[in-house]
Amino acid sequence: MKLLSKLYQPIRFYSRVMIALASFMTSAAFGVISSVVCSIVGRKGMSQWTVARFFYTLGSKLLGNNVTVRKRTLVRELATDVDDCEPQVRYVDKITVESANFDPITQIPHPAVVISNHQNEMDIWILGRIMPQNCSITAKSSLKLVPILGLFMSLSGTVFLDRANRNKSLRVLNGAVDAIKNGIGYRNKREKVGHTVFMYPEGTRSYACNLELLPFKKGAFHLAIQAQVPIVPIVIANTSRAFNGKQRLMCKANVIAEVLDPIETTGLTAEDVNELVLKTYERMSAVYRDIGYAEVLDNTSTDIKDASADERAVLLNGQMLIN
Repeated sequence: MKLLSKLYQPIRFYSRVMIALASFMTSAAFGVISSVVCSIVGRKGMSQWTVARFFYTLGSKLLGNNVTVRKRTLVRELATDVDDCEPQVRYVDKITVESANFDPITQIPHPAVVISNHQNEMDIWILGRIMPQNCSITAKSSLKLVPILGLFMSLSGTVFLDRANRNKSLRVLNGAVDAIKNGIGYRNKREKVGHTVFMYPEGTRSYACNLELLPFKKGAFHLAIQAQVPIVPIVIANTSRAFNGKQRLMCKANVIAEVLDPIETTGLTAEDVNELVLKTYERMSAVYRDIGYAEVLDNTSTDIKDASADERAVLLNGQMLIN
């Protein structure tokens, strides 16, 4: 019985990983076809959204995961709880949860530079729920070489960045400015609606088990200022208790993603980048700490759900989970 208990978690983990990989490659193959079709009909800018949403839907059905999107807005109110002082204006968070009649993703201004925290491989699946239409992602140039995936990304307008060649990356970002302003793949110039770019300002996956963001790189902020479009931050709950490759954990989860107020860049210049980065980082960090961890949906005990990733690995080795 102990042997079965020890084997259950690794078998379960690798089974779910294989399902996720199969879903991913199926989506990439679908993406090649979708990109060709979208380009033919003059809607190349919709390619990545179409495929991302397909992957999200497929992965959700097969693995039982879910992303709940919420809108968080800073609103002004009078502070009346301070003794012997005049009422003061302060800002407080107002959170609106998605519903049948409200989807925060559709409320994102367009075009824009959308940014999010980057944690682990689950982000690819989550992207399918938080990506707006007419949007392309940025990615490292080495992904061009991945079979099927690289072809899809090239056909669909991915902004490839070469981390080893800064000058080349700057030229690519300059091209992205034109895409943001004029859109991509439109046959009729009168139909141009601009194009949104999605970036991870941390630059790499953090694999964080705590509620701390990595320092932000400046590329997304330079891009937004050059294009004079707003930055739209999206904060995703920490998913380390739902997925941890080192500990062979891959659980069903409900992940909170919060869309924050757009940060305007109109009138800003390159001299304002550092302040813009700091302002955005502080706001996203505060929200990240507030929303905390993704909710684990597996049939586990409360102790396991509330444990850290390392503690979960120890507990799960001694407990057979039943879905």
